[in-house]
Amino acid sequence: MSSTASAVVSSTAASATSPPIAQLIPLVRNISTIVSSIALTLSAFLFLLLRPLHIFTPILFSVLTPFTLVFHILVDGLLLTPYAIVSGAISALYPVYVFCGVACVSGAMVGMFGRGLVAVLNGLIIPATAQKTVVDENAAVSKESPAINTPGRRRRRTFTVRKSR
Repeated sequence: MSSTASAVVSSTAASATSPPIAQLIPLVRNISTIVSSIALTLSAFLFLLLRPLHIFTPILFSVLTPFTLVFHILVDGLLLTPYAIVSGAISALYPVYVFCGVACVSGAMVGMFGRGLVAVLNGLIIPATAQKTVVDENAAVSKESPAINTPGRRRRRTFTVRKSR
């Protein structure tokens, strides 16, 4: 009785230690061997079958020469030449591109630094209470006459035309 119990335990222990993919590896290896041998046999058969047609390849190339020549001329004129021109122009204008990029970045940095410096200096020179009263006075003035203190708005001039007698 103990011998059958140990046999069952040992078979389950052996199957638990080997991964399931280990059982698929021999199957995949056999299938790939069969498929490769069939492909090799078919390619050899097709080579023997099509070998007499090798006589016609120079004739086929002679017939297709005008088409391939026109194709090469079109590809050269429509793809390769414009590509060479554009890539040459891009490589020639690259220093200008870098100069403009550096100018934009440095201008933005100088502008942000200047804005921050003005804000700090305004905070140091004009105390916060004085700034608040100036803002309140501006608000009071703008409430009284909004058309006068609106920035960017001009007063429209009207002309009257007098009739001559």
